[in-house]
Amino acid sequence: MKLIAALKDSSALSGLRIDSIKSAITKFPPSVQERAGELYLLINVDSTKQKERLETLLASLKDGDVRRGQVVFNSTKAACAACHPFGYLGGNVGPDLTKIGGIRQERDLLEAIIFPSASFVRSFEPVVVATHAARLSMVY
Repeated sequence: MKLIAALKDSSALSGLRIDSIKSAITKFPPSVQERAGELYLLINVDSTKQKERLETLLASLKDGDVRRGQVVFNSTKAACAACHPFGYLGGNVGPDLTKIGGIRQERDLLEAIIFPSASFVRSFEPVVVATHAARLSMVY
């Protein structure tokens, strides 16, 4: 119950995925699983707001500019290149984005930029690893 309460009050609520929470909650008693329903409703409300925001932004977008996109991708503020490879540049932790424009729609690309934690490519989901020393670290 404390986990559900903490998640409901978390500042990262918008980054939570219902499917991930459901799989983690299945080992808890039914009373906890029922309480998680409140959390799922909050997450759905947040995703509805995200969808509305995306639609507003899509309506106001002009044609893309590859050069400006490269500047943003490689900037230290956005830090995309720290994880994602693009061509021969970038990290090797996230999925390769070299051909992303040919396989994803404009809406999908905008969502990935505006709400990067909304969805993950299979095998690139974040996981938490607990060591023998009981320290936690995030692994991507």
